[in-house]
Amino acid sequence: MNERIAAITALTFVCAACADEPRWAGTVRDSAGIAIVENTAEGMWGPNDAPEITIELDIGSADGPPETQFGMITGVTADSEGNIYVLDTQASRIRVFDPSGNFLREMGGAGTGPGELSAAAAGILRLAGDTIIVPDVMQQRVNRYAPDGTSAGSFPMLLASGIPIRWDVTPDFTMVHQIRKFSMPGQNAAEPAQPEGDPVVSRALDGTVLDTLFTLPPGQSFQMTGNSMQMKIFDPEPIWDLAPDGRMYSAMNDQFRIEVRAPSGQLERIITLPRERRPVSESDKQAILDMVREAAAAQGAPPAALDALRQMIQFGEFYPAFATFTAGPAGELWVQRIRSAESFAELGEFSPTDPGADEWDIFDAPGRHLGALPLPSRLTPFHVEGRTIYGVTKDELDVQHVVRIRVAEPDV
Repeated sequence: MNERIAAITALTFVCAACADEPRWAGTVRDSAGIAIVENTAEGMWGPNDAPEITIELDIGSADGPPETQFGMITGVTADSEGNIYVLDTQASRIRVFDPSGNFLREMGGAGTGPGELSAAAAGILRLAGDTIIVPDVMQQRVNRYAPDGTSAGSFPMLLASGIPIRWDVTPDFTMVHQIRKFSMPGQNAAEPAQPEGDPVVSRALDGTVLDTLFTLPPGQSFQMTGNSMQMKIFDPEPIWDLAPDGRMYSAMNDQFRIEVRAPSGQLERIITLPRERRPVSESDKQAILDMVREAAAAQGAPPAALDALRQMIQFGEFYPAFATFTAGPAGELWVQRIRSAESFAELGEFSPTDPGADEWDIFDAPGRHLGALPLPSRLTPFHVEGRTIYGVTKDELDVQHVVRIRVAEPDV
């Protein structure tokens, strides 16, 4: 932890050391004890200040060994020795590779027995002692695995209070997840049709809820209407992440206003950045609908299913202010920009779960805008360890690759 604090301190002051005077043009004001960090669009980095990004390891192929061919990766993590764990929900398996990318073993497997997984496994996390856990929504349980890959039991995932839709782990290896309650068909009319928000709770290894850390505003992208699911593309959604030092970031992605909380949950800072809201035009909607229909048709969906798919899709009025964010190396905050319909058309596909561009806005620990940084194409970061990022990219053929990325040390 002392090394992390030293790295955060170094990063905080690196930009001020690049010139005689700090180049940050923003301001910080106090609002009832909360620091409001008001950034300008221009970052602090000069032409040569951005850190170098290097892909150290790339695992994935369309026609290589079977263990490097992935169907649908929904989670990546690494243990204390640098071994890489990849959750492939299409295969219902976890594949383990050593730090050099050599295949070691598989864990899990399709089924309902101990340690086996469904196609709804929702992520993979490392806990203390290199215990691996995988939440499985369809089987309503959380599987545990010992470091050698054998099943270490499970605990129930009770869905009565809502569906866990995102999991994370604190620096002291406590499980944390977000709960979303949907209005389901046949719900008691006395119950509220719309939940007040998504609680983020911590859990013990036996599944007991320890605490509610904070409550996110309700998301609006997915809703139940009658007996059908409605998807409203680009409508506001809550985004959150945990930093290596235990701080918590959260925001609604319709505006660039990111709240930073202490590990206790107390709001300490709000980070803002001016961002013009772009309307979603009729031509944008049509282009995205065409891509969705083409993708569904390519998967063999019959015409009736295509019509039903069109009926369940609506659009928000504006593009989000950003796609997502992640607590980056050494205390930075990395915020991914949103793609436009034109950008999706260049890719040839639209994914409502992966709307981010390749460019990210980077902020230092106090919340000052450093600048924009292009990352590897179609990167989804899953795990950050020091200055190393483990994630997944897609190539031009839509083949998924597990990558380990090194972010260069700041030039102090």
